[in-house]
Amino acid sequence: MTDFKTFIDPSGQSKDWLTVQRVEQLKADKENQEEIVKKNPAALLMAGFCAYIRKTALFLASRPLAGQKNAIAGGVERELSELKKCLVILSKKDESRNPEYTQQLSNAWHQLLDGVNLVDFLERKKNEPLTQIKTLIETFQSYPPKQPRSLGFYMTEYAGKDWLPFPCMEMLQQLHEDFIAHPKDNQLAHWIASIDLILDNLMKK
Repeated sequence: MTDFKTFIDPSGQSKDWLTVQRVEQLKADKENQEEIVKKNPAALLMAGFCAYIRKTALFLASRPLAGQKNAIAGGVERELSELKKCLVILSKKDESRNPEYTQQLSNAWHQLLDGVNLVDFLERKKNEPLTQIKTLIETFQSYPPKQPRSLGFYMTEYAGKDWLPFPCMEMLQQLHEDFIAHPKDNQLAHWIASIDLILDNLMKK
């Protein structure tokens, strides 16, 4: 059974619906992309490469490199801080049905992934803080345990749009409730503490 039965619309009202038009459009887009790849795979590859180079240039231009003790500190410190900010908000208030919050959370997640990927590409060497950040990302990709879809999956693929899969809302709500019930021993608190530790290590580099 699919887990995309219940969604939340921009007005914040929950409803049971499945937009046939949206599904059909997604199918059409996928078919169009596949057709483009068949006709001109080299052009698609070049477009992807150019997009990646542009993203790398924008990433570097947005960070003053002079005086940086560590490339990672300038590369992902801001992203980690933004993600922590979102998690702290959730610890204080149940924002699971707030589209603006999920948009903010999803953006922070995407920015962190982009930052880690680019720093990993640019440094080309083992680095303890980078390893710690990757471990943090993996915990998002495996929460909650024994579920077909993770919180990391929803933040990457769906959250932040004008609709939000119900399982993701449940995960966010559960994170908040667990924090309230067990302030010192819960997944949300562990994530926040992990980010604090990583930021502290970055500052020492």
